Amino acid sequence: MRRIQLYMEPDIDEALTAAAAKQGVSRSALMRDAVRALLSAESDEFADPLDALVGRFDVEPNDDIDAVIYGYDTAP
Repeated sequence: MRRIQLYMEPDIDEALTAAAAKQGVSRSALMRDAVRALLSAESDEFADPLDALVGRFDVEPNDDIDAVIYGYDTAP
């Protein structure tokens, strides 16, 4: 792990101390978790929304394009 130094306003420092005590973790652990969550949310922001649909529906492909487009079956 790498040690870094941060500057923050006193009110944020007090809130961080209180939140860490409430969760029973160190302030550093709480900040690491918050940064991980922020970076994860940012990477999800750029994800392709269509990826969530891939594999969502289990249907057989239809090779009859007329049936797909016009809604009728052209098979004999």
